[in-house]
Amino acid sequence: MIDRIYAKRTAAAAAQKTEHEAFLALQAIVADFDGFEDVSGPAARTAALGRKKEVRSAQKKDREDDSREQREIGEILAAENRLSLPEERQSALTLLRDLWKKLAATANGPEDTADRRRARRVTRGLAMGVAERVNDSVYRALLEQFRPPRPSLR
Repeated sequence: MIDRIYAKRTAAAAAQKTEHEAFLALQAIVADFDGFEDVSGPAARTAALGRKKEVRSAQKKDREDDSREQREIGEILAAENRLSLPEERQSALTLLRDLWKKLAATANGPEDTADRRRARRVTRGLAMGVAERVNDSVYRALLEQFRPPRPSLR
């Protein structure tokens, strides 16, 4: 079974459209199958691809996107924490409304872009846990305006 999965994954890695996608697929294969299969071939190919400018640039962009996502999450969480401070509550609500409005607009964009995918991850992730983090009915009502729709089970 491991041999079949390994063969399927290596074939899928070879079929990737960009060198960056191939790099990521091969990197995952090496991590997943080391100790179960001979991963010297995929490891060598990963190393070679990792030296290419296109792949390094794409990796840098991925890290920047991850940092941006973490900053957005941190900004919302920090503003949510300010809701419990009476002197900062109103400004926190205003900031949160603006942040959620911007995220929702990006998440609902017509084109499938990295920004849209990031906004969807952030809004879904934060909206799911708000009940455990915040006990503010005004904020929860505000969030309902921007909460992403639940996927249909049909």
